[in-house]
Amino acid sequence: MQSFDIRKNDIEIQETGMVSDVEIIQYDNEWKRAESQVIRESSLTIYFNGKPLINLLCTNNSREFLAVGFLTNERFIEPEGIKTIKNITLANDTIYIDADAAFCNDPPSNGLKTITSGLGKGITFEKNKGCLKPISLSSLKISPYQVFQLMKKLAERSSLYKLTHGVHNAAVCSPDDLEIFQFDLGRHNAIDKLYGQCLLENIPLMEKIIVTSGRVSSEILTKTVLMGSPILISRSAPTDRAIKLAEDTGLTLIARVRENKMSVYSHPERVIFDQPVKK
Repeated sequence: MQSFDIRKNDIEIQETGMVSDVEIIQYDNEWKRAESQVIRESSLTIYFNGKPLINLLCTNNSREFLAVGFLTNERFIEPEGIKTIKNITLANDTIYIDADAAFCNDPPSNGLKTITSGLGKGITFEKNKGCLKPISLSSLKISPYQVFQLMKKLAERSSLYKLTHGVHNAAVCSPDDLEIFQFDLGRHNAIDKLYGQCLLENIPLMEKIIVTSGRVSSEILTKTVLMGSPILISRSAPTDRAIKLAEDTGLTLIARVRENKMSVYSHPERVIFDQPVKK
């Protein structure tokens, strides 16, 4: 599968149907009619080995990565099962994944469920909490200056966000740069897309950093721990449950990264405090 090129724009936005043009009445010192562009909401139904599993509301990019990342992050299949995938077929808004791996957990028995794009209505499966293991030993460290630079690069990277203000962004990073970038309507989907791409392209995350624009709830923290990344950085605030999970699993959580401010919530041993914040 072709890698997502970090050096290119977010994709040819208009050509891939990412946005819709709408007429609005806008106030800017005076009332006037104007045209605005809004993010287009799509859906994706996932079939695994012929069985319908879930319907996700999402943007219409990187849907193979989203499906694989969701299946693995929600532990319907184990990460090792990705190697047994024989075929991934995308047909309109449905994706079919066939693999020799079997479901680790049974799919929903009471009909196809829909997972919304977030805002407190998204679903994540509580069984994941029992799968959490402490973060592996890692030599990865990061300075405050690098934290600010990564967040700045994440904000600069998304031309779609600048156009619509309607998506969340997430990236896999080294301490010095973004390496993989994804976006979606929902912060959960953006993280799943990262994981799916790393699984399909065999990119280990033990020495990588996850940077996101979205709020860090316990579900986002759980996904990051399952991915194996030791550091999570967010522009937004965490919840108390997310902080507790970060403490318990050994993950360094840095959040509320804006302008010249940040907060370190857990495992500060990976932060290099004696280096200057500015250069």
